[in-house]
Amino acid sequence: MIIIKTKTITKGGMIIALAFISFTIFKGVTNILNAFFIPFLIFAFLRDNDYKEILLVYFALILSTLILYRIQIFFIIGYCMIAFAIHIQKKKKISNIRSIILNTLFISFIFWMGIILTDTLFSTNINQIMLRVTQNNILKYIFILIIEGLVISLMLNFSIRKVLKSRFKFIN
Repeated sequence: MIIIKTKTITKGGMIIALAFISFTIFKGVTNILNAFFIPFLIFAFLRDNDYKEILLVYFALILSTLILYRIQIFFIIGYCMIAFAIHIQKKKKISNIRSIILNTLFISFIFWMGIILTDTLFSTNINQIMLRVTQNNILKYIFILIIEGLVISLMLNFSIRKVLKSRFKFIN
């Protein structure tokens, strides 16, 4: 039997509410900001929790996203994976440079998979738009994904270091 603390339930509810606010505010071109805000919120709120509680909050976030923001489902799964990867990196004390490189590649892959899966399931044509923007040049497309991944990775790394070094416990 899994026991989840009231504090964790409260933090999980706040993560879900803030994620939905982020989905509502950042649409279209600004949707990339969700890739920063949501993993950051998940990590900041749940950094001191054990893996079972973290996974239960992920499940609740994914399920509620499936119900209310279906088109974002693959991205929210990716954002949970990013937050979990950062959680593991911080527990294992992986260096910042190595963390940035790993996260850049991981985030870029998640963007690409999210685009492909969303296009396939919901017929959004994001992939076709990206190919037109890059003039059907796959290398340009990969470069754009890597730059987006790098920017998000740097923002997450900087913000999370600030949270970890702060004198007060962030949202505890």
